[in-house]
Amino acid sequence: MKVKIGFTIEPDLLKEIDELRGITKRSTFIEYVIRLGLKSYKEENPRVLRPMDVLPNSKKEARR
Repeated sequence: MKVKIGFTIEPDLLKEIDELRGITKRSTFIEYVIRLGLKSYKEENPRVLRPMDVLPNSKKEARR
């Protein structure tokens, strides 16, 4: 299930998104670009600690 969020961006960034997305829905295109960016970020920063990596084991288990 998808979750609705809201955020603001610069007008020139929105214009670039709209020019690149063609007939693809804006939300679909933005989700795709975010996934690409996250994949690239994780590949370039494999040692970056994520919040779940630094929690003690008991807290990790409680969140599952």
